[in-house]
Amino acid sequence: MTRRLLVVALLLVIALGGGAAFLLTTETGLRWGFERLRPFLPETFAVAKVSGRAIGPLELRGIRLQGPGYEARLERLQLDWRPTALLRGVLDLIYIRGHNLRYTRLPGAEVADGEGTGSLHPEDWAPPLALRVRELTLEGLRVHAEPEGATYRLSRVAARLGASGERLYVRDLRATGPETEARGRASLDLQGEQAVAVRLAWTLRLNEGDPLRGETNVQGALRDRVHFQQELSGPVSASLQASMDQPFTRLRWRLQAWGRNWEPGIWAPQLAGTRASFRLEAKGDAVGGDGRLRLQGSEAELGAFQGFTDFHFRLDGPLLAIPELRVRSEDLGATLAARGRLEGPLDDPRWRAQADLTDLDLARLDPDLPAVEGALHARASGGLDTAEGRLTVRGEELRTGPVRGEAAFRARREGPQVALSDLEIQSQRFPGTVTGGGTLRQEGDRWRTELEGNWQDLRWPPEGESTVASPTGSWTVTGTPEDLTATLAGLLQPAGRVHARARYRPEGLEGAVHWSCIRLPGVEPAITLTKGHLEASGTPDDYRVHLQASLEQDPERRLRVEVDGQGDTRGLAWEDLQANLLGGVIRGQGRIGWADTPKATAKLRAEGLNPGEWSPDWPGRLDGGLAAQATLADGTPRLEVSKLTINGTLRGQPVSGLARGRLAGERLELATLEIQSGESELSASGSVGEELAIHWGIRSPDLGQLH
Repeated sequence: MTRRLLVVALLLVIALGGGAAFLLTTETGLRWGFERLRPFLPETFAVAKVSGRAIGPLELRGIRLQGPGYEARLERLQLDWRPTALLRGVLDLIYIRGHNLRYTRLPGAEVADGEGTGSLHPEDWAPPLALRVRELTLEGLRVHAEPEGATYRLSRVAARLGASGERLYVRDLRATGPETEARGRASLDLQGEQAVAVRLAWTLRLNEGDPLRGETNVQGALRDRVHFQQELSGPVSASLQASMDQPFTRLRWRLQAWGRNWEPGIWAPQLAGTRASFRLEAKGDAVGGDGRLRLQGSEAELGAFQGFTDFHFRLDGPLLAIPELRVRSEDLGATLAARGRLEGPLDDPRWRAQADLTDLDLARLDPDLPAVEGALHARASGGLDTAEGRLTVRGEELRTGPVRGEAAFRARREGPQVALSDLEIQSQRFPGTVTGGGTLRQEGDRWRTELEGNWQDLRWPPEGESTVASPTGSWTVTGTPEDLTATLAGLLQPAGRVHARARYRPEGLEGAVHWSCIRLPGVEPAITLTKGHLEASGTPDDYRVHLQASLEQDPERRLRVEVDGQGDTRGLAWEDLQANLLGGVIRGQGRIGWADTPKATAKLRAEGLNPGEWSPDWPGRLDGGLAAQATLADGTPRLEVSKLTINGTLRGQPVSGLARGRLAGERLELATLEIQSGESELSASGSVGEELAIHWGIRSPDLGQLH
């Protein structure tokens, strides 16, 4: 009987051993075991294929894990381990190799209170089984802040890891990517004073220039004090030092940071030419802190500036409060003062801010801007996806007096676009209201603008009787900063219409203005621009213009003008002038210059002019020419006519004339005046000013020929 029991026991041991060997040493056994294990795995964890042996090596393909707020996909995972190390209480992994990991943060996912946070005390971090990873490599890492957002890539990450009840460590850490390189090590003691040590050196390539380099060091004990130091070099030179006392009991912290000769244009081209230095000091506890930031530097157009801001933040009150921010530009003499507040829950905070810009002189900012001195006030409020605000400008224009304007807006972010509504602009200088709205849509690294609106009751001048008034009109602005188009169309009292379109691209600006039935203000008898258009294209250094216009004083007095021109920042040369009037034509060319001393020159030729079309008592046919130039020096206009000639017939008599002279301020100098009509002649020379000194003479058998 005993022998029979021993045989049965031996057979049972052999069967169990064979079954275990089958499960541990064959791929079929691995798959059978994994299928039995699958019902106990989380539903959010999936593996497409398993191969290898349970005792190693083994391979998993098509791994997918979804947790609160994230999703991770791994194309292939290979690992090998030493099962015999389990007898010593150690999980000894020879290698773990991952290929093509994609980590995506999911929008809208919320983590329940306490979920996934774990304990913050290191003594609770000890694993139930000691872990040793001799080789960890991960190739092809992609991190997405959102499913369709930008991708952060790492080509390869490698390290050695370990964890036990006494210590955690990471050694020989190396990471490489298209823009990033890093190497370092870290360790944390889980017992005693819980010493911590981290050392990391990294490089970040932001553009084609020098890379940004950093060195990060953490030293100390979590039960006492931890020191943190960060050094930056390359295009940015900066240092940061921080300390934390008793991080897990009564946290107190202190921070100092300073940077020298920063050039933000390296990352933001629109800030090219700006250099800045700063110093930051702050301190606090587990629920908040306060500090001050000092700033000084220079900007290509604004010149030297300096400023500071104080700030407070609390997790159990207002998230962030800035009681005062002040920046002053020495070159402009202007000062910016601002304050703001951020409060509410972290997932849905609300903010409000206001700013005042005082002692502003636009002419010091750019000589081409209006000579306005004044101040600007802005206030705004909103949340993560909404904002509303108002901007007020007050000042004094040196020639026209007080200036005041206001603008209000509402904005809401809707996915990749911002919707603007209730846009309203009012100005004391131009009475009336401009309203509008639209969207700003992000397309890659650019924003596309789609705005449209209307205006009502625009008038000029702002006081007294208006000479120009537009009761209504519409406007649009569409495109990107590299290709922007603006249009407007409106009415001008009493019956005029105007339509304009302009398009900006880096290679130049092009635009056109069309008008009809516009009455020129302040002119009697009335003159109407019956129809016309002005076209322009090019850059400030090289542009062309074309003007075509028809004027009318009454049905019998009409003028049609057409002219082409080409100019630059120094002036405009006009050519191919053709003006049709009095039944004839005037042709010519000239130039207008505004660099240094404003001046103009003109050469005109007239053919077939009939004064009788405008004055029936003076019928005739006249030809002629004009050569003249004008200047404005020291505020005094000067006109010099080097030659003025006429010839033809007038009131049935042959007529010819020649004149030369100049006008300086209120003084006229007549060098030559000769007129011949029929057999009569008139000649004169001299000056007219404070004193009259004219020499003249007449030779005529019939004075009626000169009348």
